[in-house]
Parts: sequence; C-alpha cells; structure tokens
Amino acid sequence: MKLLRLRVQNFAAIREMEIAFGPGLNVLYGPNELGKSTLAEAIRLVLLLPYTSTHYEPYVPWTGADDPFVDLTFEMEEQRIWRVQKQFGRRGSARLQESRNGQDFEDVERARRVDARLREILRWGIPEPGGMGAGKGLPSSFLATALLSTQAHVADVLEGSLHGDPTPTGKDQIAEALQAVAQDPLFLALLRAV
Repeated sequence: MKLLRLRVQNFAAIREMEIAFGPGLNVLYGPNELGKSTLAEAIRLVLLLPYTSTHYEPYVPWTGADDPFVDLTFEMEEQRIWRVQKQFGRRGSARLQESRNGQDFEDVERARRVDARLREILRWGIPEPGGMGAGKGLPSSFLATALLSTQAHVADVLEGSLHGDPTPTGKDQIAEALQAVAQDPLFLALLRAV
C-alpha cells in the first residue's frame, strides 16, 4: 500500500489539514502536540472503523465544529488508485472511489458496503463488518496492528500473531509476499552468498 494523499477536517484538535505523500519513506516530524499521532489515528479510522460506529467520539472536534471527516487516497497496485472518504457522526457517510490515473475517480461503493470492500482490497485478516467474528468498534488483526499501531501499542506487534485473525486474508497476503521475495534475483543472490 502506498499512501498518496490525506485530508482531515474537524478531527480532534485538527481543524483542517491536507498532506500529499511523496515517493519512498515519508516522515511526519515536529514538536509535541502538533497532531502527528492524530493524523495517524485518522488513517486508522478511515481504513478500519465503519462510519456508523460510535467509537469515533474521542475524535469529535474540541471546538464543537462539524463531525470528523477523513479522505485518504492510496495505491494498492500500479494504476489502481483508491480514495476512501468517511464522515463520522450523526450525518455519517462513506464513499469508496477508484481511479486509474489518480485524477478521475468513479464511485465504487457507498455507505456500509465501503468497509466490506476495503477489507477485500486490504486483505489484512479483518472480517466484513457485521459478519462472523466481527466485533464492535475498531477491528483488529495482526497486519492491522503491525501496519497501523499507535505509539502506545507498539509492543502489541511483537506479542501478536496471525493465529488470532478472524479471516485468513492477512496470512494469505504475507505468504504471497514471501513467495515474491523468494523469487527476487537480488534475494536469491544474497542467499547464495551466505
């Protein structure tokens, strides 16, 4: 997954912020209380939390403004760009769009179907909302914890495993990635050298 753009409005202490991610590693830095962790939490919520959940409430704006809104654009494979938009709260909504060029987006899913489709796309071992094994609130799986862990829960990555995941998609995705690495010429040359 490659993050391309994040737009956040009325999310905790952030009134409005937009970030365009560049190629390679992106680092958010700055003094404490600037909102770096809040932006990371916005990414977690837009990817994992159904817009109808009440677990968004800690992120209601401190100013009493409109409900939290998060818009994330990401690429899963070349020329397959997705944009997910969620408005949490009383007038909540969700929309998932797809683009081949990153400019022209078409609606793919709306409302409750957004989260089901996101879980198909991400393949992180999280069941469809409301399905078997789906709990309430922010869903959890080994890959979701490893990829989107909060500062307070970094140790959870070391303590977790794929065995507790409600669906096999996370395990399947890791197996595919390891098979691809095993066929990489650079990796094979490294193995022969050792």
